[in-house]
Amino acid sequence: MPTPIIGVDSSGQVKNPPIWMVAVRQSKRRGQKTYAIYLSKEKIIKLAKSIKNWNEKISAALIFKAVIQLYNTGDAIVIDHDFSGKTREYVEKYVKRLFGVRYLGKPQFTNPPIIFASKRDSPQVKEADLKSGRVRHGIIVINEKDPNLTNELKILT
Repeated sequence: MPTPIIGVDSSGQVKNPPIWMVAVRQSKRRGQKTYAIYLSKEKIIKLAKSIKNWNEKISAALIFKAVIQLYNTGDAIVIDHDFSGKTREYVEKYVKRLFGVRYLGKPQFTNPPIIFASKRDSPQVKEADLKSGRVRHGIIVINEKDPNLTNELKILT
């Protein structure tokens, strides 16, 4: 049986706000599940003032917030390859740290495989890309607007 996969994509960028982060997971019994988060320009500017590596940390916190709503043991997380170089390394490290703290003492949850792929290479990322565009244009409902990232960012500092 193949590993369940959560596809993640964003519409917009943390450095050029606002941003919509979408996670998509195919469920055998319930069909496709989607979770979407919106972070406004004002909130990003406020958060960025007090954080070192703010771009990577806010991105990781948004990915974590979206994925955690759909995550089950053994799921792989495939993120759109928008991140490159050191940014990619930091985002992966920060997401894994958030999982490690969230599921402390539960090793089956703490270290999910994280893969960066293009929408050409991953059907899950392709689906997340399609949904992020729909969320941005108001076709799909946003689950969280300007979420509180205080706990996540505190863990990452």
